[in-house]
Amino acid sequence: MEIPEDVLREAIANAVVHREYADLFQGEPVTVDVYPDRVEIASPGGLWGGKTKDNLDDGRSMCRNRVLMQMLQHVPHHEAAGFTVEGQGGGVRMMMNQMTAHALEGPEFTVHPDQVVVTLRRHGVEIPALRQWLQSLSSETLTEQEEAILLIARRNGGVTVPGLRQSLGADSDVLRMVLDGLASKGLMRETGTDSYALWAEEQGLTDAERAVVDALASGHAQELSVHDIARATGRAVTSLRPVLRGLVERGVVVATAPPTSRNRRYVLPDG
Repeated sequence: MEIPEDVLREAIANAVVHREYADLFQGEPVTVDVYPDRVEIASPGGLWGGKTKDNLDDGRSMCRNRVLMQMLQHVPHHEAAGFTVEGQGGGVRMMMNQMTAHALEGPEFTVHPDQVVVTLRRHGVEIPALRQWLQSLSSETLTEQEEAILLIARRNGGVTVPGLRQSLGADSDVLRMVLDGLASKGLMRETGTDSYALWAEEQGLTDAERAVVDALASGHAQELSVHDIARATGRAVTSLRPVLRGLVERGVVVATAPPTSRNRRYVLPDG
């Protein structure tokens, strides 16, 4: 399913913890309905403790059944690090950020006096296009975290480590390692301290230019000749010369010698 597992787990756990347990609601279950385009989780009872639809993501943790909340906070996830429920008031914000990071619409909350329904959209009209865009960036298989970072960078025009930490809930040092990896693959470039932008978005690369940048990035900072690049990309030398000339003129690629030199090599710029 397209919806992140952490989002589904948090939504269902919230429905169980925050539901109404008064006699009037006894026998009414928490329901999870799966449709082709969405998942709906319904919880008996309205909002409680001063919570409204407008302040669900304010970071304050309020619940009807604190004993149940404390218990679920200590129930470990069976496959990953962490616990069944977040419990610190950041669960709704995490759900919003995770859905956004996976190019999905944010969770929708429908609030009634006797019921709260959370709707998680499975598809958006742009999802196939975004998937195609990700596949066009690199022939290498990208991790889920790498894909999330690239999608956020595309939407926002760039990313920062603090911003990604808030959006993805990952450790800053881990994010720096992932970003450095994306930079080494030629997919992103550092634009400042803990700040990165997309190579393709920033430079407006064509498919041929993208292939050249990928070849240089995979060379691990080694200088490549036009013949090296031709072998790496499967393109003819004659077709690569104008591509390289344009990349050098725009500063995307650095040439090590004049155009007439047999020792002319190419490399990506530092930073």
